[in-house]
Amino acid sequence: MYKTQATDITIEAEKSWFELIGKMPIETRIIQDHKASIHSQEIWWDLFKQDRIHLMSFI
Repeated sequence: MYKTQATDITIEAEKSWFELIGKMPIETRIIQDHKASIHSQEIWWDLFKQDRIHLMSFI
């Protein structure tokens, strides 16, 4: 039985999403993946800095 990647999406919606992604040029998909990777690194770095500032206040 097919199970969706996310719990809050229907099978039909997910299949449509994958179909749309599949129709995108590979260059576009690579660029989007790269942008998402950079964005996640920025979020991680911001959280790291916040945690470090929090820890430094105890010293």
